[in-house]
Amino acid sequence: MMNDYVGVAETQNGVVIRPKTRERLNQYPDNRSLVGKYVSEFLWSDVKIVGRIIDHFGQTGIIVQPMEANPNPNFKLDVTPGGFAGHVNNQHEQEWLFEDNETEEPIRFRVNLSFFKWYGITDEPYHYYDFNF
Repeated sequence: MMNDYVGVAETQNGVVIRPKTRERLNQYPDNRSLVGKYVSEFLWSDVKIVGRIIDHFGQTGIIVQPMEANPNPNFKLDVTPGGFAGHVNNQHEQEWLFEDNETEEPIRFRVNLSFFKWYGITDEPYHYYDFNF
């Protein structure tokens, strides 16, 4: 059912989905266990890496070191003419190179229901650009 999912985070049959926000919140009862994981921002069809969780504060706070995602130069787009400029056939195979952005100040977040409306926590860095949007 469409109401069972919001946003993006796990792959199921090649489609990226994310469970309801309350289920995600219950998955992380202790913010200390989140250190070393990654935060991504879930936009309409894109996912943008925010950074790596480097510390926690209080009962629900996390501190995130910003990261940058750069396209892997070895990944080549398979573009078919059509649409406005073309259709990318292999966009689900895209690869990104991640690096910490030490010039940016760490970001503080509260892990609560409103956090999971736009953000997700993953074990590996995750970034996705929808070339066909």
